[in-house]
Order: sequence, then structure tokens, then C-alpha cells
Amino acid sequence: MPTLLPPISPELPRVYRLDKPDTALEDFYAFNQEHISLVLIGTPDKKDLILMLLNAICSEPTADPRLRAIWIEEGEILDLLLP
Repeated sequence: MPTLLPPISPELPRVYRLDKPDTALEDFYAFNQEHISLVLIGTPDKKDLILMLLNAICSEPTADPRLRAIWIEEGEILDLLLP
């Protein structure tokens, strides 16, 4: 089953972002069934650096090939995922 979410950018091919409120819950569950996920929640200071480091961790030669990072910004989508 291919990932339905596109990577954030070509420079960060192992980092994804939930950005569609209508399908956020389904996309999140499908993503986690397909991948081993590192989840970044919120919009931290130095976001670009953190996303780059997450991509690097997922791309390490010794990393599990299913390892991916998913970014969930604070707001509507995060509210949909919280119980």
C-alpha cells in the first residue's frame, strides 16, 4: 500500500505532514500501519532544522527502511486526532 501523503519536499523525502482535515484521521492510521513513525507535534522553534534532522534519522543506512517522520501542526488537524 503506497503512502497517500506526499513528502513535505523533495529535499525531505522521509518527512510527511498531515494537512487535509477531511481525511486526517484515516491518513494518520493508514500512515502508521505502513510505516514506523516518528511524530512531531506542533510548530517548534527551528522547525526547518528539526525536520531536516528527522529526515536524516530516517535516512540513516542502519535505520529501518519503514521509518518515516510525520509532522502534525497545532490546530484543527491535531484537534481531530486527540481523544
